[in-house]
Amino acid sequence: MGIHENVCNVQSRVSCFSLNTTIDGGISVQQPVLRIPSGYPRQIQRRDRIGVVLFHWGGPSRVKEVHSFLRRVYDDKYVRKHSRAFRNFQAVFSWLAAASMREKVQHELSAVGGNCPAIKLVNEQVRGLERKLARRWGNRIDVNFRVYAAMQYAHPFAHETAHQMRQDGIKHVILIPAYLQESNAGRQKSVGNWHKLVDNQKIPQWPTHEIPPFGRAPKVLTALSERIDQTLQRFPKSLRSSVAVIFCAPGIPGQDKAKFQAEVLRVSQEVMQQRTEKRSAYTAFYAYYGHIGDHLRELKKKIVKAADVGNRCVMLLPLCGTTENLQTTYSMDIACRDYASRAGIHHFEVAEMLNSNTLFLETLSDLIGEKVESSMKADVTTSPN
Repeated sequence: MGIHENVCNVQSRVSCFSLNTTIDGGISVQQPVLRIPSGYPRQIQRRDRIGVVLFHWGGPSRVKEVHSFLRRVYDDKYVRKHSRAFRNFQAVFSWLAAASMREKVQHELSAVGGNCPAIKLVNEQVRGLERKLARRWGNRIDVNFRVYAAMQYAHPFAHETAHQMRQDGIKHVILIPAYLQESNAGRQKSVGNWHKLVDNQKIPQWPTHEIPPFGRAPKVLTALSERIDQTLQRFPKSLRSSVAVIFCAPGIPGQDKAKFQAEVLRVSQEVMQQRTEKRSAYTAFYAYYGHIGDHLRELKKKIVKAADVGNRCVMLLPLCGTTENLQTTYSMDIACRDYASRAGIHHFEVAEMLNSNTLFLETLSDLIGEKVESSMKADVTTSPN
């Protein structure tokens, strides 16, 4: 990993360090890693209360929230690219597109129990990380961690989370896009939006740190390999050696697409290299809900390809967010299962996402703890205003 740091001015009231992270030829992500408002201590101090924000996509908690959820997805400029002339009609298009897809997604939500599983699982992830931070770092560096979730397309939104953090007396903030694979656009949707809210004075301004992408951290790769082992237990014992694995992730529009897909491919290769057995493995991409039409078309093609070469047992391993969502619980586990059966796949399973996996939470905990510990030791110098 090559890391270059330099000091830059953002505004007269804010200074930041810019981090350019490139992972072995993968995606280069420009990211501010420290923003310090005037009047705040430059270093994290003992007994400070630190707010850790996990960014997730979110999902509708009830069927009647589907339209507003879809409208926010379609209104996201990073999901759907429009010409400058068309942007004047963005709000109208978003409303109409959401209305056209509402019934379909309402059916999907009803089929999985009437609410998006991400809500419950994100809350469990938040509590699990908070416990892990308290045990591994709380006494060691004598600070108090509070972990929060901020959703892209559903409650709680970033401004709602920030309001709660202000009530809780947070002194420093650490931002983490909780996505296994991320792009520049993905970081802009989460971290960039947070900084925009700060700059527009919509949320309080705290000294803010960011955690770089973690999708290829050793413990994360091991956790993904463990998910394969756990999912294999759901196949008949006599057939487990013949199960093919399809790693799948959402495709992204724009300039990041090729690099993002290359990074997903690299992760899938590194996971399989950890394993001792020989096993067929594929990589497939699918569209976000912002795509009108069959957003699983490319993934279905890869299922057919696996069947055509004789695979009769297939496992999907999602490489997208870190908790289950409507796309994994319905689109993959129900729609793709039915499609796989018609394609000649006799046994089909979808691996559980990382959710609150111990190795995954340890990775986040270590990244956060090391960031805080280095801040407490370092003499951070801001550039003059």
